[in-house]
This record gives sequence, structure tokens and C-alpha cells, in this order.
Amino acid sequence: MPSDILREPAPPAEYPVAAALHPPAADNCPRCGQPLVDPAGLGWCKMCGYCRSLESEKTNHLLAAAPGPTRGAVLAGVAGHIPLWFWILLVDVGGMAGLSLAAGQLLPAGNCLPRALWTSVQIAVGLLLIFAGRLHLPLGRLPGDFTWRGKNTVVYFPLGASILLSILLSLILFVIGRFKR
Repeated sequence: MPSDILREPAPPAEYPVAAALHPPAADNCPRCGQPLVDPAGLGWCKMCGYCRSLESEKTNHLLAAAPGPTRGAVLAGVAGHIPLWFWILLVDVGGMAGLSLAAGQLLPAGNCLPRALWTSVQIAVGLLLIFAGRLHLPLGRLPGDFTWRGKNTVVYFPLGASILLSILLSLILFVIGRFKR
């Protein structure tokens, strides 16, 4: 018995010859015809390395891996789980950035009073909005202002106030541009 364990498996060229000498039975290897080690379990052949349980799992359709989702489907799924307030905030920040870029193109180049006033007004309005939220003022009364209340979180999005401030800043820029001429 120990000499069977140490014996090398037969090369593939000998399989047909061995199969012709030993016709395959229920307990024999279908490749080489040698007896299987555990015919009721794994069904492993010491001679050629055949394993009946592995061969049967290759044809099992339940174990076949389903194709994964495409990259676009994953991104769409992630985008669907982002809260609405993020998209509103993104649009508002993009609008303010666009307004600032437009003002940068319209205002004269270099260090001048209109650029200094524009920057000062932007900083002052930003600070006022930050401190107004801390003072618990009755904000959110304009049409279009949104407030979301969670368990321990309140998110205020002043869309109406942002539109009003955009109009006021546009008027201020118009007046500054008129005085420049």
C-alpha cells in the first residue's frame, strides 16, 4: 500500500491504453479506468488525479457566477442614494461659483474698488448667513426656502433667499458699472 502512495501519476499519453485494459465501472475512473479512492464521496483517482465531485460541479448551473452589474449601473445606484439636499446644495454652490466667475470677467482687471467691493459684499453676505443660522432667526419664510428636520439635525436651504441675494448683487454690480463709466 505505501508504494501506491509514492507512485507518480501516469502521463496523459497512457490514459487511453489504461482505459482499454480496465473498462470503466461505477467505481472506476472514467479517464484511466483505475479504481477510485472514495467512490461514494469525492471519487478521486490516484493514477490520473481525476475527481468526480469537481467534474460534477463544473456542470452545476446554480454555482455559476452571475455577471456583475456594469459600472454605469453601480454609479446610478450610488447617485440614487445621495440625499436631495446634496443636489440642491451642489446646484446652489455651482450657481454662486458661476456668479463669481461672471463678476470676475465683468469687473475691471487689477486691484480696483469694484473688485474690492464685490469681494467684501460676498464675504459679508456669507458671514451674515452663517450667523443668522446661529441666532435662530425666523428664516425660511421666503417662498422657495427649504428646511429639513431630522432627529437631531436641521438643514436649512435658503433657495428663495439665494435668488433674492443674487438679484441684489446683480443690481449692485450694475450700479458699480454705471458709476465706472
